[in-house]
Amino acid sequence: MKRPAVFLFVLALTLGTVVTAFAEGPVQVPFEGGETYQLEYCGDGDFWIMNHEVWSGTDKLWFDEYDRLTRIKWRTGGTDNLFREDDPDNVLSGDYGVSVDIRINPETDLPTKEHFAGLVWNIHIPGHGNVLHVAGSQYFEDGEFVREAGLRVFDIEALCQYFGP
Repeated sequence: MKRPAVFLFVLALTLGTVVTAFAEGPVQVPFEGGETYQLEYCGDGDFWIMNHEVWSGTDKLWFDEYDRLTRIKWRTGGTDNLFREDDPDNVLSGDYGVSVDIRINPETDLPTKEHFAGLVWNIHIPGHGNVLHVAGSQYFEDGEFVREAGLRVFDIEALCQYFGP
């Protein structure tokens, strides 16, 4: 799971303790943000590939009659912008979109069922093709991985060569 997904899950849980539950239907909370972080270290060239990621989306939060969070659905979309740490002008960008549905046990505040679906990574090198591409879905029950389907491409060597000296 990408770092923003973990952040958004924690944010939604935090908001669930603040927002009153006696509203009709789910509570909707829009969000947006951005972050720059180290993605991959290229040892042969001794440099970091960085990602400047920007995103926006909406959380939908459901509560039971006791004001306890029972479900989170969020949709987010954004853009990954990869670059070499010391050369921020040479950028590979790709858009993504993810939908998540999480059922929560209100007694324990722990997820019971989780479904992640969408296009998580979508980075192409011109003339080369996909180097980071993750699309499909993942299912978890009671915090345990159940199954996944989709396409996974992680060609870090090609990224290091592209951004290399």
